[in-house]
Amino acid sequence: MQTQRIDIAKVTPGAYQSLIELDKYVSETNLSKSLYHLIKVRSSIINGCALCIQSHTKDALSDGETTKRLLALNAWEDSPYFTEEEKAILALTDETTLISKVVFQMKFSTMPSKSWAKKKFHMLLWLSPVSMHGTELAEQHY
Repeated sequence: MQTQRIDIAKVTPGAYQSLIELDKYVSETNLSKSLYHLIKVRSSIINGCALCIQSHTKDALSDGETTKRLLALNAWEDSPYFTEEEKAILALTDETTLISKVVFQMKFSTMPSKSWAKKKFHMLLWLSPVSMHGTELAEQHY
């Protein structure tokens, strides 16, 4: 059964648009298309979002990524198909993509039913990881 997901573009359009802009910015940097796609597919695998996995895998394949490497992403640490740089970036991706490993996991059916409560709840979900992980990464690596 497919998990019902929140339509973030409708619930918090401003936050969603900010993510789109961030993604656009990253895609225009000197990060290779291959690394860009590996990060997107790997984080989608960790998050367990079938739609995202399919979408990002399709994009990666259309930009020249190989099926062999995409299939090896679940075991990238033991795979001979990734360079040391790619493995370092995949390790960082694993460490910073924690949605499926969060102690607090809420099922969609337990979401607040009133629209204002959904929006507040969703804003908390946007704010918490950005604040916590952004601060932690800045303190540890800069």
